[in-house]
Amino acid sequence: MQLLSPAAEAHPQRSQLLAIVLRESQRLDRTIKSFLQFARPKERACAWFDIAHLLAEHVELLSNSSELSAAHRLEVSLDPPSARVLADPDQISQIFWNLARNALKAMPAGGTLAVSGRLGGDLYHLRVADSGRGMGAEERAKLFQPFKSFFDQGTGIGMAIVYRIVEEHGGRVVVETAPGAGTAITAELPVGGAAAAPPAEYAVARVGP
Repeated sequence: MQLLSPAAEAHPQRSQLLAIVLRESQRLDRTIKSFLQFARPKERACAWFDIAHLLAEHVELLSNSSELSAAHRLEVSLDPPSARVLADPDQISQIFWNLARNALKAMPAGGTLAVSGRLGGDLYHLRVADSGRGMGAEERAKLFQPFKSFFDQGTGIGMAIVYRIVEEHGGRVVVETAPGAGTAITAELPVGGAAAAPPAEYAVARVGP
């Protein structure tokens, strides 16, 4: 499709159809990769890296992507601006993108997407918050269940993958939400890796004010 697109530039209708096919192909590719990642997750490759720098790069990419519309406002806070953790950088990237895209889906008409990274003691808190519709107790209870999507064309895999990655890193997921008040999801990751994490409940729900 990419090779055919330049040849169709002289024919607007054909060009438009090719653009649709290419876009749908890319969507299906993302869906298939999500299913494969959930069914057959890759082995973690942990290393020390600057997680704040990684998040800053991803936020820059997101701010320049078509996923963020003019009706969305992006807020970023990284404290400190440089922080090293022992984790799998590819999987941490997956956490960011899954949370960010889920938050944007909750705000189809626009709103505020707030991304923050905070170093607190032995934990790094990666938080993604939206000003969308929020969730009630029933939806919250199904948030990390695979194949339970609350959005059109959703696979219901993204949040299950986030839960699995955070769990395997020895961390936990904290959810703050209420109907009509948006949702904030925080991945709490041990700075020194899974071996440094004490046993803990992996998912904490806070529904309501």
